[in-house]
Amino acid sequence: MNPVVRKAIRRVGIDDSWKSRAVYRAYEFLFHHENWKKNQQMREFYSNLVQSVPMQDWNLEKTVIFDIGANKGDTTEYFRHASEEVISLEPDHRLASQLRNRFKPVESVTVVEAAVNHQNGYSILYLNPEFPAYNTLNGKWRDILQSSSKHQFNQSYIVETFSLDHLIQIYGRPVYIKLDIEGAELSALKGLTHAIPYLSFECNLPHFREETLHMMQMLKLLSPEVEYMYSTSEGFRKNLSRWIPSDEMEDFVKRTSYSFLEIMARMHRQDSQPITPRLRMHKTPEVVLS
Repeated sequence: MNPVVRKAIRRVGIDDSWKSRAVYRAYEFLFHHENWKKNQQMREFYSNLVQSVPMQDWNLEKTVIFDIGANKGDTTEYFRHASEEVISLEPDHRLASQLRNRFKPVESVTVVEAAVNHQNGYSILYLNPEFPAYNTLNGKWRDILQSSSKHQFNQSYIVETFSLDHLIQIYGRPVYIKLDIEGAELSALKGLTHAIPYLSFECNLPHFREETLHMMQMLKLLSPEVEYMYSTSEGFRKNLSRWIPSDEMEDFVKRTSYSFLEIMARMHRQDSQPITPRLRMHKTPEVVLS
């Protein structure tokens, strides 16, 4: 590429909204080809995941993904290429604003400024301004991270919360739920009473070993034949395991020395009734600063 052309393109500038346009992928392909290749691999990974769902068996008419803890929207970007609709939840009002700007040209993405908890209500969001990916509802995770001088949670405010069941009633049963909510995964899962095809969550060890095992027991109640796949890298980017039976996976979690796992659960349908979505939410909750 001619250096003059490259300089001209960079001078134009690319804001968040450009990242959801095809021209940005062309720009990435030309000037950041390794990043483009990695992102393409992730788009294909999630597309294959969604395409493996037997839609008729689950009484699903469309493919919907819940991106819970969307942060800046990189996974939402993958998901929108893999499914017909993405519900992208982010409680940090600054990040939610970025998400709305990034995906304003994309009709298939709905941004909800809220968190997920065991029930509808309100909760305290602890913020790490320097590392917003570590924002959490979980005081235990805040204290663990704050023990390092690198992580300081010196801001907090009240955010609205919804249960997963409530989101399913509004948007329909998803083919996949991604939980990336920094230690609050167990609380979120307590608000789910429907089996779904796929659900993933992070596991920080050894701090959340018991919580992870508790989650696996809860998933077994939703789907007795649940299976698991895990990765030792965030976002299933590499080091993927085979599909593992529930009991074997629980034993692995009990004894592993890994400090981090990204775990994917594959469930089998137990109920026979389709879920009819209710009227959609169109709201931006007010933010109360502390």
